[in-house]
Amino acid sequence: MRRWPAWKLLSIALAFLAPTPLAAKKVFEYSPEARLAYQQTMSLRLKDAGIAIQRLKQQEPENLIVLHLENYADFFRLYTSENEALYSQLKKTKRRASAKFRKATRILLTFYIFKQTSGCSGPC
Repeated sequence: MRRWPAWKLLSIALAFLAPTPLAAKKVFEYSPEARLAYQQTMSLRLKDAGIAIQRLKQQEPENLIVLHLENYADFFRLYTSENEALYSQLKKTKRRASAKFRKATRILLTFYIFKQTSGCSGPC
């Protein structure tokens, strides 16, 4: 069996442990406020949903499900209005939100893999 050098093991361990504090701050969770915003969005009560989403951003800034909810609301606004100016405006802002979403997903995935490989169940 091949043995790994200590520096490789240490670098792998640090790669998994370094994002741990960041992963603990960010979550994808359908809290009661997020569920309300989701229900309002799916009912096409987009003005109420927008208010609920803003409230969710203030109350739970670490909850990244707000990005998902905003995407739904924006899609329904565009689909029902067919407004090209709104499309152009949202296209610019969605690139930034998409990058934020990808970064948070990568951090959470790294932490999840670490938890699975370490045999940790529950909060570690």
